[in-house]
Amino acid sequence: RSTLDRPSAASDVYKRQPIVLVDSSSPAIATIRQLATDLQVDRVVALGGPGAVSDAVLQNVANGKATTRLGGQNRYETSREIALESARLQPSTHAYLARGDVFADAVSGGHLRNGPILLVPRGCGALDKNTMHTLAKLNAFQVTALGGYAAICDETLHLSLIHISEPTRLRRI
Repeated sequence: RSTLDRPSAASDVYKRQPIVLVDSSSPAIATIRQLATDLQVDRVVALGGPGAVSDAVLQNVANGKATTRLGGQNRYETSREIALESARLQPSTHAYLARGDVFADAVSGGHLRNGPILLVPRGCGALDKNTMHTLAKLNAFQVTALGGYAAICDETLHLSLIHISEPTRLRRI
């Protein structure tokens, strides 16, 4: 529902499946339900917590199909859940960092196919322990900052690979 809850959805979790933005209006739900039928979807996945996609909307869209939710208490947790699911479906040693308080960099990175996008808070310095833990679980040996130095500072980018002894690549796009 909120623009800022969706950027990490562009990470290619279900890259062969469409990502459809929903709201709770009946015409939108009916259209999405028909799209799911036309595409012969077996499972409907909500990318975001119940505040972004309510359980009622998820069940209404699913219309009896299996459902999954990848979401957390906030957009940062949600991006970590999506990243881990993305790695489960298509392992990669690459990860992208994008600021979570503005959506432009994360959305423009949505076409990238070789790793998930993790949203990080504004500021410079070490990432929080949960994001660092996710990077370690992803086995991310390459980390790319999406956006300029004001979006992800060099210190944050360098500290993002503290979990490994020999990072192979840090870069910015």
